[in-house]
Amino acid sequence: MRNLCIKNLLILYFIITLFFIKTGISYPAHNYSRFNHNTVLQLVANLNNNSEKSSLLAVGAVTGEAIAGFTLAEVLITLLVIGIVSSIVIPGLIQDTQEMEYKQAFRKVYSDIAQAAMRYKQDNGGTIPINKTTTWYDSAFNPITSYLNVQKNCHASQCFNTSSTPTFNYKSLNDTNEAAYDFDDGQRILANGVFLSSEYSLNLIWVDVNGFIKGPNIVGKDIFGIVVTPTGITPAGSSASGISTDTCSKTYNGTYAAYSGPTSSAGWGCAALVMQGKDY
Repeated sequence: MRNLCIKNLLILYFIITLFFIKTGISYPAHNYSRFNHNTVLQLVANLNNNSEKSSLLAVGAVTGEAIAGFTLAEVLITLLVIGIVSSIVIPGLIQDTQEMEYKQAFRKVYSDIAQAAMRYKQDNGGTIPINKTTTWYDSAFNPITSYLNVQKNCHASQCFNTSSTPTFNYKSLNDTNEAAYDFDDGQRILANGVFLSSEYSLNLIWVDVNGFIKGPNIVGKDIFGIVVTPTGITPAGSSASGISTDTCSKTYNGTYAAYSGPTSSAGWGCAALVMQGKDY
């Protein structure tokens, strides 16, 4: 909608500009050299009331030089250029700001999950019992998330799947559709709107920082991975996660998916770069 409004304004500016250029209508230039001595004195007396305009008039009266204004066509062309530049620059600035907010939100959630994992570890004899099997839900995901402020327990995958509303629509960083089965081994909605899902084959907790209802729903943009280890957690892409930061690329075409299928792991290792404060 924003881009459509900008385009309509630019078209309007362009049409008006062409009209005035074609017809030759413009603001007239003024020659103030006809002012006499009394006029100059009056202008000087009015400086306090309208200093900028009076100064210009006084200069013109004293020097006898013509003070020409901008033509309407020149003004419209300037506005047109500003509009074009704004339509190019502003969307990029907005996107950069949003991505910074997503990363900052992930760092906050990462800290919360790290604390939850440590509490579970302490309460469980100093270790987190993980195994890359279907028991992951009961042995790790469910106990860890129980220490968080959970608004809704989606169990394995009752909140977001191929038959839910909205239906599963996650994408990888290279715009390939992600597979729902890599996000369906445990799901929670937190009180702050964050959506957690998981994949047991990698002991992986997914963090959708603004929830699955809001976009862009892209791994590496607003979705980041956290790998659970026996001693705590680590961001996906770290050396201990089993996922390479090479995946944090729009050109990555490999897969870390649990099963064979039409999926891509581009973006899976971006979490480590986010925690390191690195751009990608």
